[in-house]
Order: sequence, then C-alpha cells, then structure tokens
Amino acid sequence: MSLSHLVSFTAQKLHPLLLTPFLLDYAQRVLVEGFALEDAMETILSSTSHANLCRHSTIVRFFLKMSTVPAIQATEYIFTHERLRPWGHSLPISCPICKCPRAWARPIKEKNTVVFWCKTLNANSAKCPGRVRYPRPDGLMPFSRVVGGGKWMTRELQVI
Repeated sequence: MSLSHLVSFTAQKLHPLLLTPFLLDYAQRVLVEGFALEDAMETILSSTSHANLCRHSTIVRFFLKMSTVPAIQATEYIFTHERLRPWGHSLPISCPICKCPRAWARPIKEKNTVVFWCKTLNANSAKCPGRVRYPRPDGLMPFSRVVGGGKWMTRELQVI
C-alpha cells in the first residue's frame, strides 16, 4: 500500500470533533464504496457545508502527480460565504476602531472585494469608521454548488 493522498486542515486551534462529519463521509465514500478521493471530494465537502468545520478551517489535499517526473501537488479547498466567511476569512470578533463586539453590518461588494463596515454609533450618533476588506484571492475557482448560502472554492498551491 502506498500513500497517494494527504489531507490536512489549516485551522490553528482545530478541535478534532469538528472533523467528524468529514471523516464519516470520507470513510463511507472512499474506504467503503471505493471512490477515488479526487472524485468524491466535491460530494464530501458539499455534505459538510452545514457542519462547523467549513467555518473554521481550510482543507488542503496533497497528492502525487505521476508524469514523466513524479511531483507532489496540492489543492486548497476554501469555504466561502459572503456574510460568514468572505473569501475564506473569518471576520474579526470586534471592530478594530471602537472595539464593539459583533459590530459588522451586511457586506458591500466592490468588484471582487467584500467590505464590512462597523454599524456602531458613538455618543454623538456618528457612525464608527471601522471597516474590514477582503479582496478575492488570486487563482480561486468555484468547486461546489451553493449550500446554505456558501460554497467551496479551490486553488492550486505551489509545493516545493
């Protein structure tokens, strides 16, 4: 038996319990039913789109590409949701200016950038100028259908 795929999760403080839906679907489709991981990945990720894993971690699949010279390649799977995880990023818990928790209004799209403005009013009824911007990362391609308002996207990574 040889190792042909490696799946990793990028969350810094990943709770193993969050992996349960992913691992159960992986076991059913790949280990039991015998599908190739690359063919089953879209279905596995789509089925976990309602689970908490997609809101906490990006997934990277490393695999061996057999050609004239074998090489290791990697595909990054990023869950994007316009309001919860713009281009795969987590929103700050609080506004960097006024420090108000959960202060973000609905996002505004500026071309390929998602912008969140703070909705907090100060004592003078003036709006806080706090905002966060999330430009679309280069090379991001749609991967799955929209599920629960979000979808998985991919990009190829350079492996040294």
